Amino acid sequence: MALIYQGTHVTIAATKAANPSEGYFSKSPPQYHATRLYHRDAHGTTCHAYTRRTISHFFSSTAATEPSYSLNRSPLLRRRWVFQERLLSPRIIHLGAVEMAWECNEVCACESMGETQIYASEPRWAHTKGLHARNLAAATDERDMQSDW
Repeated sequence: MALIYQGTHVTIAATKAANPSEGYFSKSPPQYHATRLYHRDAHGTTCHAYTRRTISHFFSSTAATEPSYSLNRSPLLRRRWVFQERLLSPRIIHLGAVEMAWECNEVCACESMGETQIYASEPRWAHTKGLHARNLAAATDERDMQSDW
């Protein structure tokens, strides 16, 4: 498994799937659908932008107001055997229930917020695989690894 996942360019994960038959893709609930807004400037030029309700941040436990969308509650990432695949893959695209997200050792990003921001209590990589990798690398004995493993 190590050779396979370490050698990938990117791993595509069906993070929202509770089982293999659910597949990768899903439709966002109606409250998260984008709305197209138009604006006409003083010269008569029309431009548009898409906007949608803010989605609870995919990676942050402290920013999430809807815990069902937080990363640690996703069905795939609650499976123990996925932990090694997550750590070994250099880059992961998570296909979640409401949005897609990117995760690598340095940063995580999602559709609604782009790159994660630094919260007062959390560095930007606090919920990424990078945190687990750093903690495991710094461990000096088995007890240091238990919480991450």
